[in-house]
Order: sequence, then C-alpha cells, then structure tokens
Amino acid sequence: MPIAGPCAKGIARAAARVQRAFQKMLNDPGNLDVVMAYAQVATKTGDYEGAVGAYEACCSSTPTCRG
Repeated sequence: MPIAGPCAKGIARAAARVQRAFQKMLNDPGNLDVVMAYAQVATKTGDYEGAVGAYEACCSSTPTCRG
C-alpha cells in the first residue's frame, strides 16, 4: 500500500532536500561547507552511507584531518 497524505509529502520534501544538497555538492565539490551541508541532510534522512562518504571527502581534502 503506497504512503499517502501528509507523511508522503514530508518524505517527498526530504528527498528533494537531499537531491538539492547532493547536486550542490556535485557542482562545487571543493566547497567544504556545501559538502558538510549534504552530509548533515543525508544523516537526518537516514542516508548514512552518503553521509560517511561526504565526511570522508571532507577529511581527505583537509590537511589536518589526514592520518
């Protein structure tokens, strides 16, 4: 049974937020603020794999974070 009503609208809005943040990150991958914003949105929506990838990208591009 498909989700309908307010819950479906909330899910659609969250998916749109993730997509917008992802697109911004693809357009400006060197901007750590944009990458972190995507990571935070991904975390809030349960896309932990996407969030970890974004956090790893931040670490690999930050000299003080490299091990």
